Amino acid sequence: MILLVLTTFIVSCGEDPEAIEVTDTRVLTMWDTGGDSLVVPMPMEWRKVPSTQQRVFNYRFGEGKRSGEVYISRARGGVLPNANRWLKQFDQSELASVDELPTVKLLDMDGVVVFASGRFAGAMGKSAQDDAAVLGVIAGNADSLITVKMIGPADLVTAERGRLLKFCENIRLRKTHDDGSVSSESGE
Repeated sequence: MILLVLTTFIVSCGEDPEAIEVTDTRVLTMWDTGGDSLVVPMPMEWRKVPSTQQRVFNYRFGEGKRSGEVYISRARGGVLPNANRWLKQFDQSELASVDELPTVKLLDMDGVVVFASGRFAGAMGKSAQDDAAVLGVIAGNADSLITVKMIGPADLVTAERGRLLKFCENIRLRKTHDDGSVSSESGE
């Protein structure tokens, strides 16, 4: 019996499979290559957790129920609509413009810093939470945004403010060389 299965396997391995003509193409994404073009030095105080389709990089800070999360996402729709979506999650008034908000460098762009605290209404599978805060940076244009969003207990988010802003300033793009090798802008 084993000899018959083994013989069938060996014979079938030598057969030519039917050729299928592929006529569609698509651009490869980071999901195909298993990586991203960003180089993101993580603060020692944070813990990396698995990325998701929506979260290119994903971190936790704090301990147990007194913890929060930081994640980097790519988005569309413009800086103002995304800032207003974050503010709406905290029942804050919409902004007419982001011109008065502070900025921080994120990938050599002026990223808008958004902060809100109070009752988090819940979103993206997260339940409502009292005494919470969001601190985030949104940079780019309507077609391509990068967002760095921190959410958690208000006191922890406030305590992590300096670390998050420095984190944003340290994010870099990988460079691709003529020989196909890759390195970060900082030479890593």
